[in-house]
Amino acid sequence: MHICIYFVFLSLLDIKGLIQGDPFQALSSWNDSIHFCDWRGVTCGQLRQRVTVLNMSSFHLVGSLSPSIGNLTFLRENIQDNNFHSTIPEKVGRLFRLQYLRFANNSFEGELPLNITDCSELSILDLRGNRLIGGIRDDLSTLSKLYALSLSRNNFSGSIPPSMGIIPDSVGKLVKMQELYLSENSFTGEIPSTIGDISELQILVLEQNMLTGNIPVSLSNCSNLQGFTVSQNRLSGALPKELLALSSLSLGLLLAQNQFTGSLPSEVGNMKNLVSLDISENKLSGEIPTSIDGCEMLEYLRLKGQIPASLAKLNFISTLNLSYNMLEGEVPMDGIFANSSALSALGNGKLCGGIKALNLSSCPKPTKKKAKLATRITKKLKTTITFYLCSRKQNQKLSYAELYDSTNGFSSENLIGEGKYGSVYKGVLKPGEQMLLLLRFLSSTNMVPIRASWLNVQH
Repeated sequence: MHICIYFVFLSLLDIKGLIQGDPFQALSSWNDSIHFCDWRGVTCGQLRQRVTVLNMSSFHLVGSLSPSIGNLTFLRENIQDNNFHSTIPEKVGRLFRLQYLRFANNSFEGELPLNITDCSELSILDLRGNRLIGGIRDDLSTLSKLYALSLSRNNFSGSIPPSMGIIPDSVGKLVKMQELYLSENSFTGEIPSTIGDISELQILVLEQNMLTGNIPVSLSNCSNLQGFTVSQNRLSGALPKELLALSSLSLGLLLAQNQFTGSLPSEVGNMKNLVSLDISENKLSGEIPTSIDGCEMLEYLRLKGQIPASLAKLNFISTLNLSYNMLEGEVPMDGIFANSSALSALGNGKLCGGIKALNLSSCPKPTKKKAKLATRITKKLKTTITFYLCSRKQNQKLSYAELYDSTNGFSSENLIGEGKYGSVYKGVLKPGEQMLLLLRFLSSTNMVPIRASWLNVQH
């Protein structure tokens, strides 16, 4: 055997020698009866002379990791999910070709090796679920090819280095990335607009950070995006309608506990496959668009505004939490609103009606006193039907010329209100005599008067 190959052979045996427990006999093939490239968990290059992958994932091995691992200088990928203890050998830093270092879910102790940054080709460093101590060193930022770093569930102390406080613009270069999880950190600054360059992105999780600024409109370029959450940050500005127009959003759009302003865009109805929508605890205003009934697959919803009756048509909603918003008006009684165990509307003092189990006050009934209706005409009038009803008692026949003259040619100065079917004008038949309220009905085609009635108003 060539001396270099024999050296690799001995290094692998050293690694096996520090294993104290091998419950599945996974390393039983590690002997001189077969070539080490055929050992379980060992992968060699095409020439079968150098170890490129050492995969002992889920072998449930117990022991420490031999420093001889540093002799496998052609190693590009190392996968561990066992019960290795003691420290990570300093000689790991000799693996200058290493691209993926996965030591997750072991029991490694001590601090990170000082020379781990010599592994300049590292793109994934996964050390979560160990017992590592010390601070997170700032020099980790020198690993220029690193795009995935996981240090959670350890015993690190101190603060996150400034070089890792923000999400770098270079994240947009990861054009093949499909899932990005950066939650529960202390990231500050804005969401980089370059994230919109990750065209294959499907999941983006940024919740529980300290991000500020707006949601970049460029995120709408991620046409494969299925789930997006930025809950519990400090984001502000309007919700980009371009994002809500993404029909690919299906798993969830969670934007709660920020400082978003403005209204919920009507484009929300384009998310026909969306399962969860949460825009609660923001500074949003305006009405909930009726187009929300286009979210046909919606199961979980938290929002603000007036409750549109169309929500009752969303048959897939299993839980509806409307608590502690500024909702007002009548609560529907159909669909999800008929199930008190699946509906919560606490803390909305202006809500009324609904099923009895909600214990809401009854909605006030509109008054039907005709005299009051006649004296409460304002320019905010939304319908002219009530005035037509009031005019039934008196139906004096007047010529169109008389009506035209009494209102000064239906001038805007005499316009009191407008509705779907016509306009209400005031007029005087003769100077100093009767004041009229005139209802002018218009056709839908040529907009000319087709009938007019009047109401006598007592001074």
